[in-house]
Amino acid sequence: WKMLCERNEGLGDIFESLGIAYDQAPPPQQKPTDADLAALSIQEMFASVNESNSVRFRRVLPEKVSPQDEDFLLQNLASDNRYRAILAFRGLGELGTAKAFEAVKTYIEASENANRGVRAEAFQAIANMPGFLTLDTARRWFRRKEHRFHFPGGEILENHATHEDIPLLIAALRTPETLRHEDFR
Repeated sequence: WKMLCERNEGLGDIFESLGIAYDQAPPPQQKPTDADLAALSIQEMFASVNESNSVRFRRVLPEKVSPQDEDFLLQNLASDNRYRAILAFRGLGELGTAKAFEAVKTYIEASENANRGVRAEAFQAIANMPGFLTLDTARRWFRRKEHRFHFPGGEILENHATHEDIPLLIAALRTPETLRHEDFR
């Protein structure tokens, strides 16, 4: 840090103009304590979620979410703020209701060009839901030609596959792509 500013006078000037001495790191940001997080309501978490606290909020949210929050979580799926959408998926995955499943499934099916982080959280949410809701969808997705459905289908099968799925899984292992090590399955 110090060496970089010493070698690049312009960079050192930028820090000085901001009131930060180039030879010392900026002051550490105040992070909320676990007690602070526990005191936040779900609505407060969604109102203040950002890049710096998203991981901590995702860890705490499952302990706070209840069936009464389902509509609020569903509303936040449409948010332009990706951190709110990620939190919403985390909560919906925890609820695991039929309504939550349909919303997450619909998102995944329509999300080919969506933010990768948001899609990954949607995949995790659906994988966490009960097998009686997700297994038929996983089987269909796993058979589809579009590779973007193989991963979430595989995640569900990893958690909920039955003996009935053995032929499907063996067939996936025998595809030419799999034999050439070009298919994650």
